[in-house]
Amino acid sequence: MPTEFAARVFALVDGTDAVGFRRSFALQGRMRLGNAAPMTGPEEAAAGVGASFSTIKGLRHKVVREWCTGADAIVEETVDHFRLTG
Repeated sequence: MPTEFAARVFALVDGTDAVGFRRSFALQGRMRLGNAAPMTGPEEAAAGVGASFSTIKGLRHKVVREWCTGADAIVEETVDHFRLTG
């Protein structure tokens, strides 16, 4: 079961809410979408997810496992992407 934070973040992403996602992102937080270059900070992360939202109709995340240690978390998940072409 995902932590409350992971559930909230993935709900924002699944709702294609880049602004809400940016608000929940740490100033020095890092993320990577697929094999793209890593993004650091809320502005880069919001721009990255926002750009990805423009290429799909929607998406859905399901957390498989989550490991937390201190302030760090690693999340393994499956993601369904819904294409613009159906």
